[in-house]
Amino acid sequence: MRKNINHANILIVEGEGDRSCLEQLCRTLNISPDIFLPASPKDLLDDGYDSKQGVYIALEDRLELLKQADSPLKRLAIIVDADQTQHGQGYSKTFDEVSRRLQAFDYHLDSQASTQANGLVFSHQDEGFNPIGVWIMPNNQQDGAIESWISNCISNTEQPLFSHAKSVVNTVSTTFNRTFTGNKKSKADIATWLAWQKSPNIGLYTAVNLLDSQSPEYNNLVAWLHYIFPAS
Repeated sequence: MRKNINHANILIVEGEGDRSCLEQLCRTLNISPDIFLPASPKDLLDDGYDSKQGVYIALEDRLELLKQADSPLKRLAIIVDADQTQHGQGYSKTFDEVSRRLQAFDYHLDSQASTQANGLVFSHQDEGFNPIGVWIMPNNQQDGAIESWISNCISNTEQPLFSHAKSVVNTVSTTFNRTFTGNKKSKADIATWLAWQKSPNIGLYTAVNLLDSQSPEYNNLVAWLHYIFPAS
C-alpha cells in the first residue's frame, strides 16, 4: 500500500545509505528540503523493500499517482546502481529495464534534455507532465554503484589516504582469501577509507564533504538534480 507522502517532488533511491548521502549532498549545496525529498522504497510503500527492484516497484507506484488529476506529486526521479554485467546486471541492462518501465507510461528518453541535464531525462508526449529523471550510478555509462561515484569524486587531498585504503583492501583480499569483486570491492575501498578519518564513520553521508566539488562526475550529478528539480 502506498504511504501518504504529500511532497511535490520525490527522488527515489535504493536504500537508507543512499538517501542519507543525497540528503548530505543537498545540505552541502544549500538545496532546501522543500525542493525535493530523497526517499527509499520503504519510505514510500508499506510493503516496500530497499533494493534496486524495490525502486522499480516504487517508481511504477508513483507514476500511477502522477496520472491522477489531484495528485500532490509533480516531479519524480530515481537513482539506481548499474551494478555489474558479470552478475547479470550492468549499465545496459539497467537502462533497458528502466526504459521499459517508463515507456509503459509513455515516457521516452529525451536525448536533447539529457544532454542539457548531464544525466538521463525521460519526457512525456503530453506537455502537462514534467520529465522523469533517471541517474544510473556511477555516471550513466559504466557499471558500478554509488560507491563508484564517490571514488571518482574524492578530493586531491584525500587521494593519498584513499589509495592506501585500496592497497590495504587488495592485501586483505590476497592474504586472507577475502574476494572482493565488482561493487563489493568499491564498497570495501570506501568503507576502509572512511574508517580512517579523524572521526571514523562508514556512513556514505560522511564522504560528501571529502569530495571534489569541481570534479566532472560531481558536477554532472548536481546539474542533473537542478534540472529535474528546479528551485522555481
